[in-house]
Amino acid sequence: MLRFCRDLFHDSATATLLLTNDMMVLVDILLRAIQDLPAEEPLREDALLVLKGLLVNSTWPERQYRKDEIRDTLESLASMDGKRIFEGVPELATAILEDNKAALA
Repeated sequence: MLRFCRDLFHDSATATLLLTNDMMVLVDILLRAIQDLPAEEPLREDALLVLKGLLVNSTWPERQYRKDEIRDTLESLASMDGKRIFEGVPELATAILEDNKAALA
């Protein structure tokens, strides 16, 4: 399912196919998955990649649903560099923060 969502949000033409309420539910699901998955779980990176596409290519910037929680979660993951966490997650979280600096401010 994460692969499908990642492909869906990879392109702005398909990312807007979801209704606003559906997009907000997906944000809730992604945040819960990112926060609840064990640190070494590779699925956490997949969930981050979906979130990355959602933030950039969907209607999320218009609503900025759960902006503070998204930012706090990404900052927490970005600061875990060197700890027991799936390789690439801190760098990906940092990149998402940088790419969406204005929207997550």
